[in-house]
Amino acid sequence: MFESPQLSIIIPCHRSGQPLKDQVTVLLGQTDAPPREILLCDNGGNPWLHPYVASLAPLPEGVFIRVIDADTHPGASFARNRGINEASADRLAFCDDDDVVHPDWCRLAYEYLDDFLVVTGGVVVKEDTQLTGKSLAEKLEMLVAETVPVPPRPAGRGSMGPALMGGNFAARRDVLLAVGGFDAALVRGGEDNDLAFRLDRAGVPITDCGAMSIIYSRPSAWRDRVRTRARAGRSLAEAASVRDAWHAVPELSSAPITELGRAGAAAAAMAVGLKARDWPGAFDRMATAWGLVDGWTRHRFLRRQVKSQVGLGLGDLGRLHNPGTTVLVVAYNHAPYVIETLESIRRQTVPPVRVLIADDASPTDDTAEVIRQWLADAPSSFEFHPNSTNMGLNPTLNRLLDKVDTEFVTYIAGDDTMRKDRIAVHQKLLRTAPDDVVLAYSDAVVIDENSSVLHPSSRVEFPWPDEPQRSEDTLACLVDSNWIPAASFFMRTGALRREGGYAEDLFYEDFELLTRLAARYRFTYTEEPLVAVRRLATSLGAVGFAHDSPRFVRSMFAALRNAEHGISEEARELARSHRWELTKRAARIGMPFREVLAMFQDSWRGAATPAHAAAHLARMVGQRVGS
Repeated sequence: MFESPQLSIIIPCHRSGQPLKDQVTVLLGQTDAPPREILLCDNGGNPWLHPYVASLAPLPEGVFIRVIDADTHPGASFARNRGINEASADRLAFCDDDDVVHPDWCRLAYEYLDDFLVVTGGVVVKEDTQLTGKSLAEKLEMLVAETVPVPPRPAGRGSMGPALMGGNFAARRDVLLAVGGFDAALVRGGEDNDLAFRLDRAGVPITDCGAMSIIYSRPSAWRDRVRTRARAGRSLAEAASVRDAWHAVPELSSAPITELGRAGAAAAAMAVGLKARDWPGAFDRMATAWGLVDGWTRHRFLRRQVKSQVGLGLGDLGRLHNPGTTVLVVAYNHAPYVIETLESIRRQTVPPVRVLIADDASPTDDTAEVIRQWLADAPSSFEFHPNSTNMGLNPTLNRLLDKVDTEFVTYIAGDDTMRKDRIAVHQKLLRTAPDDVVLAYSDAVVIDENSSVLHPSSRVEFPWPDEPQRSEDTLACLVDSNWIPAASFFMRTGALRREGGYAEDLFYEDFELLTRLAARYRFTYTEEPLVAVRRLATSLGAVGFAHDSPRFVRSMFAALRNAEHGISEEARELARSHRWELTKRAARIGMPFREVLAMFQDSWRGAATPAHAAAHLARMVGQRVGS
């Protein structure tokens, strides 16, 4: 009886040989495995694949195998995306063409995905000399004997977030599609670090399931070993560059030359007998450090940023096809205003597909109860997802974003309102715009606590630049001043997810998100005021944006750091100058010394002269010592 595949196994293949045949043999003979398909994603150099697959007939019952053409773009990321695109099952498992998986690997991958969204397996590392001459049966015996079947647990820290092994993991297909799959720009490695980073930013946990193991052959020849480790260091820097995530990689948050020095010093100590000799480990450490230095120099110091190609190879699956818009509403002590907000959404001429509402555990009024009472007569598209404890704006937005399945998404605070044609106008703007235009915005009316108009246009408070739609100017203009009303953001959901959603470590959402998106995409706008923003003495803008607020300083600094790429040298110098001033402000208001020092390292070039930077550093150190 025909059974459709319940698990799709995706293998990127590039100039593959006997190891791939061994891998396929093991996958065909899995123990107690579900119906499965093996997708050999041909990334070039494999003219023998089709005849080889034909020679495998007849296949065991419940097993299918296909060759997927994936040679129009180099790299394992593209090949894996092609596999995701072609997969028949909702559960996906990934392995490589030069490893060997455990006999229970398919069964475990399938079963773990009952309880977890993304799982990464264990690895038994062997020198290539230890495996030379070993039969496939002997390798499997070694793998089974040395696999440690520890209970599933949260993945430990990797290079850019939770540890994820690209050649040994499994995931729900919809989860990978939600974050855009792999980044095809990363052709030399680092794609698993990048995927882990984006999954983490999207709030998707990664679970370590060591029993789902593979055996990995590590080169023993020192030249091959050095080359492999150096490539790993360079690829990590490249991945950090694509996502501008230097702050997320401890080894790259500052110049990694110090790590190279420490590695050299350790090798010297071994040479004179002051330290136990471990020359393979010393070579590994020095080669990795050199790769980090090389990558950091190329991509951060020389600013040769790699342009992201998230989702290339996914085809139409990389887009969200549920047409229409989801509105996110976050309320916090908004009991007097939230009904007006919700009614403005209900009156839209083009109604949203879903409205996801959260109360962030309002402590001073009955906002949650007001919302519940209003929802009694509201359409079913309005959903209430209150926080049990106060999470803050950005984590709450990301929690709601995880539930979005529509093409577009917008956010409005629980005290702002929309003009009745807001969704209609913004949807039309984005649907008629090129795909690289990912955000539409508008002017706004400014209202007070009684909904009376304070200003008919937000330009009174934040003047617009000339021709703000010009892609080459948008980021540069943002560096000078943020003129875009946050309540007017209207975005393509896929782009927002690809960029990791909202920055949860920051206090407010808009400026940092704008600079992050403007560095990679274009915006469009209308001069019509499609939203109304309320000015209150207790609002986020009044309380949190005070110039002596550490939260304000952190958020502004992060946003200006996003503006380092893709702008003119004049605008870049302006961004550096602003960051330098923020660093001095951070020192004046008594932010933690380590944090201020990190800001100093990142911004000292914005000082008027090196002498000014040195003088400020001396004052900082003096204040620290004096305290």
